[in-house]
Amino acid sequence: MIKKYKVTIDDVVYKVSVESMRDGSEKAAPGVLPAAPAARTSAPVSKPAPKPEAAPAPAPKKEEPKPVAPVSAGGKTITAPLPGNMWKVKTSDGQAVKRGDVLFIIEAMKMENEIFAPCDGTVSSVSVVEGSAVNTGDLLCVIS
Repeated sequence: MIKKYKVTIDDVVYKVSVESMRDGSEKAAPGVLPAAPAARTSAPVSKPAPKPEAAPAPAPKKEEPKPVAPVSAGGKTITAPLPGNMWKVKTSDGQAVKRGDVLFIIEAMKMENEIFAPCDGTVSSVSVVEGSAVNTGDLLCVIS
């Protein structure tokens, strides 16, 4: 025995035929096709309007390079190897340093990164203060 039904899914009406089997179960008969939209008896459910696409974020402004202290002949510039906050300044102008001495500690991503003196010499200028933000390549000091 075949029973016929109309099923509405997402405002589309489908004509469905269901065939009864000898064991009492039912299966859908082949040929299920959408029917013409039927008249609605209840008020239509309003669908939310599609969200407008977000405008692209404006391009970040390029920061002006920080002024660089003049380097005397033979001076070695020490620059920030990564962006972060200057947590400790362990050197000062005129201080004699040896290769491997800790000059600065930069805090980046909750890690303390020590900046070492690459050579022996005297610190001729320190360009940062504790608590300041530094970017990769910013001048930290000059060793002559």
